[in-house]
Formats: sequence, structure tokens, C-alpha cells
Amino acid sequence: MKAILKTLSALMIIAVFAFFASCQQKSKLQQLVDEVGKGLPLSCGIVGDFTSIDFNNDSVIAVLTVNEKVMNIDLLSEQMDVVKEGALGIFSSSDSTLQEMLQYMIEEKATLVFKYVGKESGKDVKVSFTHDELSKAYGTEAEQMPVNPREALEEQVELANSQCPVQIDSDIVLDSVKIEDMYVVYSYTALEQLYTLDDLIGRKETVRAQLKSSLKANENTMRYFLNCCVACSKGLGYRYKGTVTGKELFINFEPNELQ
Repeated sequence: MKAILKTLSALMIIAVFAFFASCQQKSKLQQLVDEVGKGLPLSCGIVGDFTSIDFNNDSVIAVLTVNEKVMNIDLLSEQMDVVKEGALGIFSSSDSTLQEMLQYMIEEKATLVFKYVGKESGKDVKVSFTHDELSKAYGTEAEQMPVNPREALEEQVELANSQCPVQIDSDIVLDSVKIEDMYVVYSYTALEQLYTLDDLIGRKETVRAQLKSSLKANENTMRYFLNCCVACSKGLGYRYKGTVTGKELFINFEPNELQ
């Protein structure tokens, strides 16, 4: 899922700077890597763990162990261009810490490698960035739009859908992510073991408020996705269908609510 991939990359970068400290005896980049290594492994929640980081032969190599119930390693390797584009989006940020990290890597002519390793299968996928790619990303704006927002949005949706179905919790399964008319729609099945669709329908405004709050998260990858939606005049839709009652609940956000 592209959105998930961007989140993973962001979490790794954030973790790097959470442990950053200055040192006169080593390069700034080497010190950064050393300090981060002391705090690993670091949980990234349901998606996996940030397990190791190393600076070797002018390359920073960050390893993430991935929960394959959330992310399909084989599909990621088959769609490397999309995966890389998603990861590059992390660097399109005006956040000072991200720009500082890039500056250190550019100054020392280093490259960057994100290595995703399947926790169950042991398979791995590597996403590499050359010095030129990092230099190009330096100084860009988080709000920057791709040349073709529609194509970028379709790629994100396609990759997200390829990861489905995903078990969200014991009672909810994400079945698909698709562009339907004027919305990007997340379709869920509610097993109705813990609660029924009537329960959700009765709490619709509360559920909507919770969803809206998550969309306002100050996170670059979410902002990039929402900007693509707005540029394409697409809102977001969340469809829940009960397996027992057959009832449905649809919660939607118009493009102007995503800005």
C-alpha cells in the first residue's frame, strides 16, 4: 500500500532524528547513524519494526522488518517504480529535520537504501536513492504536486488495492480501495461479531468525526495523498457493509473538506 510505504519511510526518518546528537570526532551523518542504532529496534506499530541502520561504503542502509499481513512483499517488488515514487514523496517536505538530513547526505555524497524485509518469508525489497536523486529532492515543498496528479492518484489507489484484503481489527476487513465516480472509496466488511451495522449507523457522526481527525494528521504522506485527491476533484468515501444484516453505511468527505 503506497500510503503505508510512505508512512514506513517517514517513521524511519523521524526515528533517525529522535536520536540525533552532535559530535566533533565523526561526520554528522556517521554520528546520526550511530546514535540511531543505539535506539533500535523501534516499533512502527502494526506495519513492522525499524530494526537496524548502518553507514557503509558511502551508503546509509535502513532496514525495516515488515508485517506481511499488512504489506505484500512480492507485490512491492513487482511495482518498484510506484514504491520508489512513494518513498521519494517523503523527501518533498519543508520540515527542517528532513531537510537537514538530506543536507548531511548530500554534503557527504552518500546514497540511501531502504530495505524492507518480510517478517514471515524473509524476502526483501530494496529501494535505493542516488546522490543525484537526493539532491533533487532537497529544498522541495511538501505541497508540491506531481506533473500528473491523476496518474499519481491512480498509482496510489492501485497499489493500496493490491494489498487487500487487510484485517483492520477482529471485526473489520478492508476489501478494496478504488476510485468510484467522485470519490476514492475504501470498502470494508463488518463481520458483526462484536457490533452490528446498526451500532455503527447510530454512531455515524462520531465515526465521521474520528475519520476526519485522522485526515488532519500533520504527516507529509497523508498531505500528499489528500492534495492529489483535491487536485483531481475527488473526495474520500468509507463504505461499511455488514455480513449478517447486509446493511451498509457510507461516510464521505468532499474535496473542500480535505484541504
